[in-house]
Amino acid sequence: TPAHDPNDFEIAARHDLPQVCVIAEDGTMTEEAGGYAGMDRFEARRAVVAELELQGLLEGVEDHSHAVGHCSRCHTVVEPLVSSQWFVKMAPLAEEGLRAIRDGRVRFVPERWGKVYCDWLENIRDWCISRQLWWGHPVPVWYCGDCSQMTCVCEDPTECAHCGSEDITRDSDVLDTWFSSALWPFATLGWPDDTDDLRYFYPTSVLVTAYDIIYFWVARMVMMAEHITDQEPFHTVFIHGLVRDEKGRKISKSLGNNIDPIELIEQYGADALRFALVQLITHGQDLTYSEDRILAARNFANKLWNAARFVIMNLENWSGPMDLATAELTLADRWILSRHAATLETVNRELGRYNLAQAADVLYEHVWGEFCDWYVELSKPDLRAETGDGHKAIVQSILHEVLSGIVRALHPFMPFVTEQIWQRLAPGIGSVGVAAYPEANADRRDTEAEAQMAVVQGVVATVRNLRAIVGISPAQRVEVTLQAAAQSLEMLQGQTPAICTLAAISELHLEDESTEAERTALADVSHGVRVLLHTEGAVNLEDELARLSSELAKLHKLSEQCRKKLDNPNFVQRAPEDVVELERCRLAENTADIERLEHHVEILSRMTQE
Repeated sequence: TPAHDPNDFEIAARHDLPQVCVIAEDGTMTEEAGGYAGMDRFEARRAVVAELELQGLLEGVEDHSHAVGHCSRCHTVVEPLVSSQWFVKMAPLAEEGLRAIRDGRVRFVPERWGKVYCDWLENIRDWCISRQLWWGHPVPVWYCGDCSQMTCVCEDPTECAHCGSEDITRDSDVLDTWFSSALWPFATLGWPDDTDDLRYFYPTSVLVTAYDIIYFWVARMVMMAEHITDQEPFHTVFIHGLVRDEKGRKISKSLGNNIDPIELIEQYGADALRFALVQLITHGQDLTYSEDRILAARNFANKLWNAARFVIMNLENWSGPMDLATAELTLADRWILSRHAATLETVNRELGRYNLAQAADVLYEHVWGEFCDWYVELSKPDLRAETGDGHKAIVQSILHEVLSGIVRALHPFMPFVTEQIWQRLAPGIGSVGVAAYPEANADRRDTEAEAQMAVVQGVVATVRNLRAIVGISPAQRVEVTLQAAAQSLEMLQGQTPAICTLAAISELHLEDESTEAERTALADVSHGVRVLLHTEGAVNLEDELARLSSELAKLHKLSEQCRKKLDNPNFVQRAPEDVVELERCRLAENTADIERLEHHVEILSRMTQE
């Protein structure tokens, strides 16, 4: 059936066979179908089977699974038909598109997608550009009713170009959407006129798109631009993946898993949605949609906003930036300036490599895990002037400098909240969008400060962890002893106020590492420092041990229930995939909790025995 199957059409063309059209455009059989003429296509198929059976020629009827085209809107089975269409000869255009890649004027990120682009152009076929649709750019062809000739011109004609007749009718077809889209880089700037916008903005710089339209759009933009303007439309094509749901399916209206971004923006904010998606971007890999990531991004935006409010509130009566290079800085000051410089260095490097997710993650950790959780907390005593007005001005200058860098660095990722903060942090100097993107100050790097601060952070984190083991409230002040080498003790002595503040310590003792540890204290080691939490009077070890043992027994029971389900083949094979995956996640979480609690029980058991 050469007129109704692409493969048969190719075979018929090679062997010069006739193309007999037996199905009409309305889905009925044509006169070429003989006795089946006028029948609906499905009725005709049943009639053919019945006739074969009547003549004793039917061997059998079996079901076969194969790909059948359906209309994306009404889901009707689509029948291939031979018809007259407009085509573009692609070989010369493809050569121009290939030359742009081979000459290095257009590159793909990641590079592997450049090979996909080239493979398609090297095996390209002529492009059918006419469509029978209601909407689109009309095909610029008119047919003459007198001489039957065609007139093809850019401006609407008033007469036939061949015989002068005014009896002309425009072709009812429109151009393929991708034909119009291929002109986008320059047509939107006023082409074919020589406009100021065209001269200033063309060629553009970076195209960001998904891999599924490299053929449809990217290749055609390059070919059209090279052919029409003699220039590449952009120098880089940054390819990202597709957004898929939690089951790995492509987001699609037909699957009913489509997501309304407006609803997400109303619920979480535009910045949260934008930041969460950027965090998921990997080079050309698909993105698994998760609303939890958007929730986490919203929490991050709130954290940034609250930190900014705190800083701006504490900049009242501030005399202005100080020369921090000559100021007397504390360990915390040196550390945050060093970490800020390191962060900006990494962010700029990753953005230069189009590693957007990595840059976003680095900023997230810097803002939340370093600036907010540590330096802002450490700055509070100074801002209350507990250490003197002189250092307060230094802290204010550092807070202003670091927050300014954070806001400018985060602006491409979270434009709305950063703009609001900027207008309050730097009023009267314009939008943060036109401010200089921050660059790292190499002079601020201080590896010694980072190493020493890591020891302080490790001590604080260890105290917090030991408190959690025995169930001591974070608000309850405790007695702690630190045992370390002389050099570390000297540094820790200077950081005693900070450690006591962050770890809620009432009494902090510093001892040489050779001192015998108190056997009734809960102990752990971090960065070469032995941390001893004195529990006497702070907690009843027997009661806490009983509580943990009871919780452990419950977790063992829940884990056994999960394991029985997953060991049951009927459950794994018949239950929905998401239900099975949920059970696996529960088992993994319970197993991790069991390991953690067993470690705590072991420690408490040893302490009660001693």
